[in-house]
Amino acid sequence: MNKEFSYFYGLVLTDGTITTSTRNRGKIQIELSIRDRNILDKLHIIFPESKISIRQRSTNFSQNHESCIFSLFYKKYRDYFFKQGYPKCQKAINARPPNCEYSKCDFWRGVIDGDGSIGQIKNGDPYISLITKSEDLANSYLRLLEEEFGIIKICNKNKRDDCYNITVKNEDAITLGNFLYGDSHLYLDRKYQKYQQNLSWKRTKNKITRKYWSKEDDNFILSNSIDNSMMKLNRSRSSIACRKNRLIKFNK
Repeated sequence: MNKEFSYFYGLVLTDGTITTSTRNRGKIQIELSIRDRNILDKLHIIFPESKISIRQRSTNFSQNHESCIFSLFYKKYRDYFFKQGYPKCQKAINARPPNCEYSKCDFWRGVIDGDGSIGQIKNGDPYISLITKSEDLANSYLRLLEEEFGIIKICNKNKRDDCYNITVKNEDAITLGNFLYGDSHLYLDRKYQKYQQNLSWKRTKNKITRKYWSKEDDNFILSNSIDNSMMKLNRSRSSIACRKNRLIKFNK
């Protein structure tokens, strides 16, 4: 799966729909606010057989909400999506990455553009978050963070809204943002702009600088006692114990 289709797959998986009907009818469709039309226009260039339309309707937030709709009717694309494991029902719960080889940065950028958030918290610190109901998608994202960046996070489903909310902040958010958006031409403009704003962030001097864990640190912790790890890595007992518990839980 090439870079452009990897992004397309991620965006459809999170913010699109695939419908089927009799006599091989159906479509792949993405409907976004008119402010996000630019990404749909770019997809229309990639898929010239697609159609772009505008819809106006009343919503809870606006009497004249205007949206842009990208529609792709060709059956060969629907068949390819289903071949790669695109869910035929309950997409929000059953979403997962495609079965084939794909471009990780492009696929996950499509996912973040669809179901993610980029910005700054109240104190100005940058963050990138992903919210999903899919356990498969959440676990795949956690593996990406660990394998690509050494970021180990444990995420349990939020009982209030039945979703996984995975957030990275500060230096991790900058690193992840560069991976997703640093060398790309397909993206939601407003999220790319948030990524660009995050790049100007600098840790203030009065904040405690986070001491990052390396893969060598993690391997040493897993193969040695807490006391030995404290001496070798110059960290506190609680820090070593917490990290060891996370590593063991993550690797189960």
